[in-house]
Amino acid sequence: MSPDTVVRALGSIYGTKDAGRGFWLFLKEILEEEGFTASKLEHALFFFHDSSGRLTGMAGSHVDDVLLGHDPSCPEVTAAI
Repeated sequence: MSPDTVVRALGSIYGTKDAGRGFWLFLKEILEEEGFTASKLEHALFFFHDSSGRLTGMAGSHVDDVLLGHDPSCPEVTAAI
């Protein structure tokens, strides 16, 4: 590749200004596929409710860090994470 070649990125690149949002969109998609729901007040916070509606798991994200907490006795949330 010559020094004056232009290439197009197909996704977010680490260190660019939109990389954090790209990661968050990817994380949101994965968590929602696994049954988590996003908080209406804090978009970086996700909740997991078991089949009876009891809150059994939470996930929070900031830039490229994720913090998970869950009830280990609930097989549904354990399988999701």
